[in-house]
Amino acid sequence: TGENLNFFTISPGFKTYLQTNSTKRFRTSLSLQYNIIVAKKEYSYSNFILSLSINRKVGQKISEKEKNKLDNDFKIFK
Repeated sequence: TGENLNFFTISPGFKTYLQTNSTKRFRTSLSLQYNIIVAKKEYSYSNFILSLSINRKVGQKISEKEKNKLDNDFKIFK
């Protein structure tokens, strides 16, 4: 309808990693989040999000020499 819509949003949450050793090839986390969107009555809502995330590392770790070269090649401020 072209009307302006003002809203307020807040999303508090909690995330925890299920492994203590972060050097492994994968990392698993569990998170809980609550979202609240407040606007005009017909646009306001809230929801819960419960998620399990598994991040798997692939490829090789780059060497310090390669890392320094990339840092020098792609510097923002020279």
